[in-house]
Amino acid sequence: MEKNQMKKLTAALCAVLLVFCMFVPGAAAAGPALGATRAYCIIDADTGLVLAQQNMNEELHPASITKVMTLGLACEKAQGNWDDIKLTVTHEDVYSLAGTDSSHIALREGEEVPLTDALYATQMASANDGANLLAEYVGEGTIADGVAKMNARVEELGLAHTHFANPHGISDEDHYTSCYDMAQILRWALEQPGFEQVFTRNEMYTMDPTNIQPVTRYFSQQDKMRIGSSRYYISSILGSKLGYTNTARYSYACLAEQNGVRLICVTMQSELSTDKYNDMRTLLDYAFSTFTGYTDLPAQGITAPLSVVGGGGSLGTVTVSDPGVRLLLANGLTADDVEVTLELPESYVLGSDPEVYAVYTVHGGEKQESTSVRVDAEISKLWSTSFMVGHYNMDYSCHTPGFDFQPNVMRNRRFQAEWRNALTWNKEWKTIAGMAWDRSDYMSENNYVAKDEWQSTLAFFAEQMWSPTDSFDASVALRLEHDSVWNNHFTWRYSNSWKVTGKDSPTRIFGSVGSGFRAPTYFEQYAANYGYVGNPDLDVSKSLGGDLGVEQRLADGHYASVTGFWTRINDEIGTKSVGTWPNSYTTYANYSHCTSYGVEVAFKGQFKDAWNSGYYANYTFTMPPATPSTQRFIPPRLKS
Repeated sequence: MEKNQMKKLTAALCAVLLVFCMFVPGAAAAGPALGATRAYCIIDADTGLVLAQQNMNEELHPASITKVMTLGLACEKAQGNWDDIKLTVTHEDVYSLAGTDSSHIALREGEEVPLTDALYATQMASANDGANLLAEYVGEGTIADGVAKMNARVEELGLAHTHFANPHGISDEDHYTSCYDMAQILRWALEQPGFEQVFTRNEMYTMDPTNIQPVTRYFSQQDKMRIGSSRYYISSILGSKLGYTNTARYSYACLAEQNGVRLICVTMQSELSTDKYNDMRTLLDYAFSTFTGYTDLPAQGITAPLSVVGGGGSLGTVTVSDPGVRLLLANGLTADDVEVTLELPESYVLGSDPEVYAVYTVHGGEKQESTSVRVDAEISKLWSTSFMVGHYNMDYSCHTPGFDFQPNVMRNRRFQAEWRNALTWNKEWKTIAGMAWDRSDYMSENNYVAKDEWQSTLAFFAEQMWSPTDSFDASVALRLEHDSVWNNHFTWRYSNSWKVTGKDSPTRIFGSVGSGFRAPTYFEQYAANYGYVGNPDLDVSKSLGGDLGVEQRLADGHYASVTGFWTRINDEIGTKSVGTWPNSYTTYANYSHCTSYGVEVAFKGQFKDAWNSGYYANYTFTMPPATPSTQRFIPPRLKS
């Protein structure tokens, strides 16, 4: 009796609490309430901001939308270079699916499958054997290795309601995700090279016969909401992944766009396929009518200091501020409905990637889900110092047209130590200044003389960098040198670089152009160094050059590059009669020029130590040296 009374009392309390929650201001959920679909989540594809949801954090069986993660990892690893990659089907790829009655494309053990075919088979035919094959590619070993990479990426993305037990989605008690997590996984996958191309393909795909399978295989996308003749067709859906098992029921993940607004929508546990279609139309109709444009939120001037440490001690502080953001707000909401805060670590370790964020919280009430989104905050007035040592080499072919003078070859070997300081003003602007000392070996030779001399140079340099986007930057640099034979050198350079696949791209394309001039004072020794034997009347030396190259990240902080370059030095030489017969000679007004072009292979890196020390080493493959001619030798100027 007491037990029954307790049950009644508990039920009554729950009912009161339910009614109370319904009438608390702001407690009502934004977005449609679905009955036949257990959970859904709609996010802005650009920022990841949650717009509407129902049970978005509930852990459910995902079925084949699991393959979004598998495909994303495969695209990330390949970096768009699919053509020359072939995968070999293993015994596990095929026979681990025995008895599952799962979708497949009849891969055979030992079959060699192009990566491109495996990607489209997994996406369009929802091939579980294809997903197994991709998991082995991603994990560089077994299927289990690939699944471990999937779960590692879940952790990196900060997702709390996902764990994968396989790469395809066959139901397992230890295999689950949530609508929110899957929406964020799809958002991440869309950033990987080539993923969106696979995810949005509507045309039939043809897989040619392989070394084992003699027949041609054809894959068609199976989503009725993307087939124009279907009653369920929704024109705004660009790409999608379907999922179904008896346990998971129907799941769906899609990318949709209308009037410039890009959304990601995920539904899970729809009872019937028609429920999935109808509920997806309801969700997208609601979203595109409620969220019709983006709102630009300028920086609010929210700042906070952050201590900088390195080398075992404090290096001062930097200022962190909100950068401004572009958010998708529901009709009727404004920037006044968004709150900005900063999320900072205890300190910033110099040389590491600073984990500083601006958190934008939308107070949407009944119009929009009240939630937050994090974006990278700006760090300003960040002062850093680095020290680098390096080796450079360059060969030149030199010639003086119109002179009875032998063409020669000049080789330059330079060992350099450099100290530079950088001041990061904000996300876009950085100023670099410093000094360098080098010891250079100049070797010049022709048919008559060969010289090998060393000289030292002290240089001061400054550079202004501009980075308007995460993938592009430009800079202008100035350099003033003074060497041990009292030559003054002034050069300038303009540079650009592009990160191929965005902010975190391991590949960078770069190019630069520059020019300069030298004004010698002690020309006698200058002439000996550079091979202008018998022509001591150099007025000024001008240079022009350019390069274009590609750089690849080998490991964190270490890079290799290949660069094509061209450099030309023009020397203006006056006219002068020197000495008396028989030891007299005359020089003529003319230009001497040295040219070098070819390919440079270089390695550079920087260590996260107290000095931020680094290294640079290169080798150049230059043009063939000048061919000695039969010109008459003019003796060098006689010294008293």
